[in-house]
Amino acid sequence: MLAALAQGRNVLASTARGPDDPAIGALNTALAADGTDSGLVHARIGSGLGQLVRAARQHQGLKRAIFSGGDTSGHAMLAVGAEALEPLSSLAEGVPLLRVRSGDARIDGLEVALKGGQMGDADLFIRAGRGLNIATPPARSRNGPDAGRRS
Repeated sequence: MLAALAQGRNVLASTARGPDDPAIGALNTALAADGTDSGLVHARIGSGLGQLVRAARQHQGLKRAIFSGGDTSGHAMLAVGAEALEPLSSLAEGVPLLRVRSGDARIDGLEVALKGGQMGDADLFIRAGRGLNIATPPARSRNGPDAGRRS
């Protein structure tokens, strides 16, 4: 990952290839079979992703990262070292772009998006990688309840 970033490339680190990835079911089956607390495992996954981003920020000056998954995002932010998140704009409806605030100057200012569930369209990661912040709002219908209304 660090080598790819050093070459100016965007990187996608994933733990599954979408919600239908058979690896998810296999992991859940294995956890259930040996009685492992799945919450602990998912916390470790989020923490590991946060540690990857922290390393990328510290060693390659990563400017922006997107975390998918609500619980994953929370654990990742703890591992990154975020003390607060400042809203900047939106990458898509329900996907805010935030600035990390941290007492660690190496982390402070990192831009993150916390993408839960099915939020955002197929181009979300591409727009984020290109540095485009604000999603184009959907066109409003001229025939809706606010038709003819002026604000």
